[in-house]
Amino acid sequence: ITLARPPPKDARGLLATQRLRAGEISGDGRCQFSAFSRAAFSTVEHADELRALAVAFLRPRQAEYDDAMQAYYKGECKAKLSALVKSQKIKAADYSGFLDAIAAGEEWGNDVTLEALGVLM
Repeated sequence: ITLARPPPKDARGLLATQRLRAGEISGDGRCQFSAFSRAAFSTVEHADELRALAVAFLRPRQAEYDDAMQAYYKGECKAKLSALVKSQKIKAADYSGFLDAIAAGEEWGNDVTLEALGVLM
């Protein structure tokens, strides 16, 4: 691969080439949606709406995204989702239940919700 110009030496350099800058986002469980909101709208104000949009996008697309989501609801998030089922905050520890947990702010966004946001934007 031949680059038209040398790559930046750091992430801030890359951002500067696109007239962007790094910033702080609170690690509060909605950080992915806050970061996306700030990048798209210059404010974190739309984070909850973006969370809802990502979930709404993913719900009817289980056939397309279930394999990727299984790593979460059958893997690293299984115990937490089981606890949410036990406390009746979600109905099942499956694709739909995992989306319910994300929608309710009980679970963080992940690579799949990030992809959904990218498709929506």
